[in-house]
Amino acid sequence: MKWRTFDRFPDGNGSWQYMRTPSSRVKTGKEVVERALRNWNPVNPIVVATPDSKKFLPPICIPSIATNLHLRMLKKYKTAIAIFLFALVANVVLWFFNHMYRITMATEILFPFLTFIVIDYSFVLKKMNDTVDRALFVNWIYQYTSKLARPAMALMIIVGCAQIFLQFMLGGLEPVIIKYGTLFSSVETGEWWRFIIGPYFHIGFFHWMNNFFLLSVAMAIAGVMARRILLLYFVIINALSAFSVWWFSGGLQIDSVAGISGGIFGLFGWIVAVSMRYRDFFPSYFWLTILLFTSLTIFISSMFPHVSNIAHLSGFLVGVVFGILGAGISREISECGIDSGGSRPNT
Repeated sequence: MKWRTFDRFPDGNGSWQYMRTPSSRVKTGKEVVERALRNWNPVNPIVVATPDSKKFLPPICIPSIATNLHLRMLKKYKTAIAIFLFALVANVVLWFFNHMYRITMATEILFPFLTFIVIDYSFVLKKMNDTVDRALFVNWIYQYTSKLARPAMALMIIVGCAQIFLQFMLGGLEPVIIKYGTLFSSVETGEWWRFIIGPYFHIGFFHWMNNFFLLSVAMAIAGVMARRILLLYFVIINALSAFSVWWFSGGLQIDSVAGISGGIFGLFGWIVAVSMRYRDFFPSYFWLTILLFTSLTIFISSMFPHVSNIAHLSGFLVGVVFGILGAGISREISECGIDSGGSRPNT
């Protein structure tokens, strides 16, 4: 799985061209390419061919445009950091004088966002080689999206439609949870199967959409480093996170749990552990980037009502354990060990 090599990219025809991975639709023209590059960043999946490059590549990999592109990207990140810092200071000042709850909440959201951007900028994006590695790895992720992300998305659509049907048949969400969900009073009578089925019910469309998006991201990243058995581990992590909520629910007035957030954060925990264990195989500080993203997401989620931090944290920790044990790691990674995947050839 040599994601750093350029041989896996298609050939260009000697003109200005670009396409968006994994699509093979090519657009031609210098102005068209320049327009596509205006807001480029390392997670943008476009690949570009120029008159002096032999292949379609992430634009940061093409020497003739890489330097200016990198400097322009850094300028935008500096601007974003300045804006976030100004907004954070302004909110703190306003809170100090007015003690408004909404201002306090805005401050709590701005600080972790600013922390994420500053750390990512300082540890990775400032360095050209690390930015190149991230762009190459992101492109690799997009190429492998269908491996796990599409089955997971199909699963989410199926369970979503099933829930709509059951709610229509039974007369609403509450009867569905009572009959099939992770209802703790029923669990305590011996209906342990609810830990397996229950997490796949959601309390509303927004809840389902949020989990759909996060699961797609987690499975897309995991797809470049996992075997399909990770889908089974995802089911197990969901069940264990629901079990953890039940186990620690004494005195918390919690009677049920819904949603697959525990399993999703378990996947991110697995990714963090695997990328730390085989860190030389991945881009620099990839584990740190995923850990920061996961922490930020858990923190923001905790600000909403009826969100179970126990499910999120327990799922994450179970995923970390699975990753440390090497559960579900693809044969390519396990055989390569700490092989860096090859060096970058010149274009």
